[in-house]
Amino acid sequence: MTRRIRDCLFGILLILGASTAAAQDAADRLIVPGQRAGAIAKATKPADLPRLYGAANLKHGKNDGPDEDVFEGIKLFAGTADEFRVLLTHDRRQISHLRFERLNGTWRTADGIRVGLTPAELEQIIGGPFRLYGFDWQYGGLVTLRDNPGRRLPKGLVIAFTPQKAVPQADEAEVSGDRLISSQHPALGRVDARIGVIILNFRDRTWGAVN
Repeated sequence: MTRRIRDCLFGILLILGASTAAAQDAADRLIVPGQRAGAIAKATKPADLPRLYGAANLKHGKNDGPDEDVFEGIKLFAGTADEFRVLLTHDRRQISHLRFERLNGTWRTADGIRVGLTPAELEQIIGGPFRLYGFDWQYGGLVTLRDNPGRRLPKGLVIAFTPQKAVPQADEAEVSGDRLISSQHPALGRVDARIGVIILNFRDRTWGAVN
């Protein structure tokens, strides 16, 4: 076998290997806080998404952000359990953050943090009870590292609970407003509080109503 043929075969193997790796990445549903989700990392460009996930799986639109800001957005796997949103920086050249909101999706961290977890389930993962902000305001349901020292909360990931059930106003009032609430507050069970939003930030510190 000549050297030229060997070089050609080696090049073909490299291409096949790269294609296989890309396919595996596209099928990956792991969220790595501060680093990546699936095939999307900080260095990923918006123009890379059709190659990574297929143009048919992308839907473009606008998303309201904090302080009445507007982010250009791309919805991936729209209408499926694994739907999530890619929010772009204002110049549209980079990815700002990813937002996950589907209760029955398969996106999760290595230790099992995902949309749909109850407070009790998150307690088991992070090592005990924690505190979250009350609902029905800008930072409603937010769980922060600052307010939970000693808990194994992942850095680089925004986690927020949302109520899933309509309840009497008295129950709702117990867990609403600008105040910290224990994850073991009985009213959280009555409103069926679950992780409703996970945001992986790459560049912008953002929190708000991304629709």
